[in-house]
Amino acid sequence: MNEHRLNRIPPFFLNVERLPLVIAGSNKTVLDVVTSVCSSSEKPEIRVFDLEISEALKKYAEKYPQIKLYNRNIEAKDLHDLSLLIIATNDDEYEQYVLSLSRQRNILVCVMGKPQISDFSPVSVIGTSSFKLGISSNDYSPEVTSRLHRIIENSIPNDIDGLIERLKFVQKDPLMNNIDAVSYTHLRAHET
Repeated sequence: MNEHRLNRIPPFFLNVERLPLVIAGSNKTVLDVVTSVCSSSEKPEIRVFDLEISEALKKYAEKYPQIKLYNRNIEAKDLHDLSLLIIATNDDEYEQYVLSLSRQRNILVCVMGKPQISDFSPVSVIGTSSFKLGISSNDYSPEVTSRLHRIIENSIPNDIDGLIERLKFVQKDPLMNNIDAVSYTHLRAHET
């Protein structure tokens, strides 16, 4: 495995309802990121800056009043009160300009397709009300991430929320805090 392909970004889930997310971009990746964020967050605050906002993104954003679309390139004034920025563009000069502005302001940045200069990486999220799992291919292959997402999502038991609740009980009771107790609790739940 090449050294530059190692994923050195530790996994964290961030609350994008409290940390505004700005996306500067001009390709299909923007819609993918917006839909991914919205699928795992109820009311994310997202601002998208794009010279050519796609009709698909406009239609999708109609369902989310907290998504703001700006039909222009991002400017320095747009980076006020900002924590997270995703750059998804094929314009290297514009990318460097936005990256430089954000670094001056200590904004966490993800440059799509360039994990070696990114502070974070968007993930594909699988989850329920009490369980979330993030999948990343280190931003090198969205297709790999998408396929893993489908495989893992189909292998998660339907009763995962119940199992998590039972594990919470086991964790609170030191006498039951061993693998046999977890197996017994899980088996016993299926008997009733």
